[in-house]
Amino acid sequence: MANNGKKPRQPRGRPRALTVAKKETILAYVSAGGSQRLAAKFVGCHHSTIRNEADRDPHFLASLTRAEAQCALALLDAITRAATTKADGDWRAAAWLLERKWAQDFGKDRDLSAEQEPTQIQKILVENREEAQAYVRMSSLMPRENNQE
Repeated sequence: MANNGKKPRQPRGRPRALTVAKKETILAYVSAGGSQRLAAKFVGCHHSTIRNEADRDPHFLASLTRAEAQCALALLDAITRAATTKADGDWRAAAWLLERKWAQDFGKDRDLSAEQEPTQIQKILVENREEAQAYVRMSSLMPRENNQE
């Protein structure tokens, strides 16, 4: 006998709350735009369980991070398409993206005092306004790769 007649060792402690199936469900939910808190409720665990499991399992942490990024990129792509697909684009989508991506330059809480120097991105936009407008017009005419509309 390989184990000298001893019984096989039983794992100690409580079994993990997140099975492989629950982890896959959480990742699918998060990649679709759900929060970790709601994903936890959906699979029947506390939201800290997801964070604890991610701390213990680097592969799960990387998958969770990738799922959140995948969702963010899909939403960003939808906003960008909305801003550039019409003849003049949807200015609200473009404004929303500017306010969030470059909040210090375009956000609602930015400092509008007269003494403030224009930021680098504002200078570039002013200097290249015509080129930027031409680019937006051009990109709305160009067919998109992997178009799933």
